[in-house]
Amino acid sequence: MGRRLLKMNILQPMRDLEAIAVRQDAVAECIRDEERFYAIRQSLKPIRDGGIDLDKLVNALSCSERRVATPRSETERKVGSILSLRTLIRSLSSARAALQNASSGLFQAVQVFLDAEELDLIAEAIYQTIDDDIIHAKGGLSSRNAKLVSPTAGPSGAKLHKTDAEIRSDQYAVRAEKSPLLDVARETYKENINDILQLCEAESQETGLSITLKMVHTGFLFQTKCERSRIKNLPERFTNVTPAKTGNTITMLTLTLKKLNARLVESMNEVLTMSDTIIDELIEEIIGKVASLYKVGMTLVSPPSSLLVLTDWRCAKCDGQVSEALSLLDMVVSFANVSIANNYVRPAFGDSLDIRRARHPILDRVDVPASASSAIFTRRRRAFVPNDICLGAGERVCLITGPNMSGKSTFLRQIALITVLAGIGCFVPATRATLPIPDAILSLLTHEDDATQNLSTFATEMRTSAFILSVGSPRSLVILDEMGRGTSPDEGSAVATAIVEELLNDKVSTVFFATHFGELVDGFDGKEGVVCQHLHVSTVQQRQDVSLVFHHKLHRGIGLDTHYSLQVAKMMRCFGDGFLQHAQQIAEAEQASYASRAREVSPDTRARRTMLRKIVRDLRRLLHESRTEAAGEDEGPEQEGEAHEQQAESLAQKLTLLRLNAATDLASTFAE
Repeated sequence: MGRRLLKMNILQPMRDLEAIAVRQDAVAECIRDEERFYAIRQSLKPIRDGGIDLDKLVNALSCSERRVATPRSETERKVGSILSLRTLIRSLSSARAALQNASSGLFQAVQVFLDAEELDLIAEAIYQTIDDDIIHAKGGLSSRNAKLVSPTAGPSGAKLHKTDAEIRSDQYAVRAEKSPLLDVARETYKENINDILQLCEAESQETGLSITLKMVHTGFLFQTKCERSRIKNLPERFTNVTPAKTGNTITMLTLTLKKLNARLVESMNEVLTMSDTIIDELIEEIIGKVASLYKVGMTLVSPPSSLLVLTDWRCAKCDGQVSEALSLLDMVVSFANVSIANNYVRPAFGDSLDIRRARHPILDRVDVPASASSAIFTRRRRAFVPNDICLGAGERVCLITGPNMSGKSTFLRQIALITVLAGIGCFVPATRATLPIPDAILSLLTHEDDATQNLSTFATEMRTSAFILSVGSPRSLVILDEMGRGTSPDEGSAVATAIVEELLNDKVSTVFFATHFGELVDGFDGKEGVVCQHLHVSTVQQRQDVSLVFHHKLHRGIGLDTHYSLQVAKMMRCFGDGFLQHAQQIAEAEQASYASRAREVSPDTRARRTMLRKIVRDLRRLLHESRTEAAGEDEGPEQEGEAHEQQAESLAQKLTLLRLNAATDLASTFAE
């Protein structure tokens, strides 16, 4: 139950700061009051160990139908559902006791929802009908019970098979003396079992073989160990002799055993029929009260804020759900458990982003053993390196550079995961955290084609990028991992630059963008609202080789260097030295050619290009402002016409000023 609620919260975190704070208060109380924390965990342990889901359980009970001849499996299912419900209600009682005198508003609300009178009535109805000695367990033998007849109940030496001959609890689930006819039927069943045990003992003494009983759906079989060569020496009364596929075990029947099996099955069916009738009556009684497990009507004159955490309700009448309260309790306790185990901190919320010594919530807990074939991965994951995630006032875009395997993708995912954890009310892996709650987390992290849609890798990137641009807002968090690498470097860099400018100037979103495009970073370096960072990598000279040391530490600045990827390929030891030397020569030639072309461009030409990019950004800004002003108007026709004239006049003045400034700046780059 808690797992399902957790999935729902991860897919759609909350934005209500008050509701988040209430969950955080509950987590903080668990961390502060260890005794209460462990008491709640122990109360939920039977539910977790039994895999009990209240929603599915109630649905199974509600869908039960009465039949003239109910199959045994259906009766077993009903008994198992009732036993699970009994376990759950007992756990709820322990949870209520563990939540007594809690200071957290969430725990107080959960206690109110779990303290429903109907739950006690359901527990009493189950107690009056179901035997307390019957327990529920998981597995194929979940509804077995050895209470009926112990293996030594018969004559000495006659034994039932330890696993297969345990009698099903659907025959003895109903409490004794609940129905006199059922008690008589059970006695008949026990007598048939004793007759079979006596027959087994007699056959063992007569043949000198160690014969046991094996239970199958038609009754019992004789089972013993006998070499295949001696099977033909068995007495003729033994029929259906079947050797096991492996070993010397064989099973067999006799005419007397077949007759006893027929009587046993008949008495068993009679017990099942009577038990099923009583169980159906119990289910009908439970269904009449089971609505309380979902809706508990509570009218509150002034509802405390603690009752507002189950959902985002803000009303005087609060319809709480026991199932939802139990799921929420389970989820919050799991938050406290992971926070205690990993030293998480309670995040604060504001407009700035400042997370100190942040860690990846998943990789921080991964323990990968050392591997001789891949020392790089071992070194990277043995101790996760914390990093600060900070954007100062006015900073909206963070460009992250670094060679392959330096940790760019991990850092981006870390930002998104910490944001999600904070949004669902959990503490976060850091020493201090202040962050805004975004209205959406938009990401481009995978680089795969889509064969079903006939889209290449670059086309898939463009489709995702178009979606991000269409729904992004100033409150959105955008995560981009190496956008544009699905096409040529020049075109990829151009598209990535245009998208980042759109997000920076028009959408004003918070953007974290990891890239290898040096031209893109150079173009944005120094711009307002943009910060450039890099993951530090150093080189170590080892004899004739140069090795890279990945520090996985984020530093301010561009920090790009050449041919790091070739060094990574060399460290992986996947290619020969001649191959890598040839690749090095090609890379150096390309770099020299690029530097030569760059020198051919005069400083004045570069300055003019920079000015033109500034003009484009200013024009986009003016377009965005005019659209915003037009959308905000809601007036009559006459006032609307006057407003349009004023806007047009203002826009014309701004365009004239922009034209004059651009002409002056461009003219200064030409020689007189």
